[in-house]
Amino acid sequence: MGAGGLAPRWRFPLLVLGFVALASGIAGGLTRSGLASFPAPQASVALHGALMVSAFFGTVISLERAVALGRLWGYGAPLASGLGGIALLAGATAAGLWLLAASAANRQGAAFYLERGLLREGRTRHHRDGSGWQ
Repeated sequence: MGAGGLAPRWRFPLLVLGFVALASGIAGGLTRSGLASFPAPQASVALHGALMVSAFFGTVISLERAVALGRLWGYGAPLASGLGGIALLAGATAAGLWLLAASAANRQGAAFYLERGLLREGRTRHHRDGSGWQ
């Protein structure tokens, strides 16, 4: 196991899930705007926003947070975001939205865990001079 709770070779498939959502979301957005010269799946047109924000950004940002967290449970958020995007594209909208919500809950738990640990160490969020964590 690598630093960050999961070996890098096992992080890559999570990143691929995010990029599938990115490509589909871009295709859907281009089709919605009338700029696409190729057909896009109907799900990517209808759910373009959810694919871009929740599935793509949710996957890559929560993957970065999971590495920083260094706990295996933190990888539940990028996995749920990525699978949520795939479910949306497959037409399982309800399941996809539930997975995206589960990802947000896991991501919030990770943020709480990190914040609590920093406060326990006596560090505050930001100094008034903007110098970052102190």
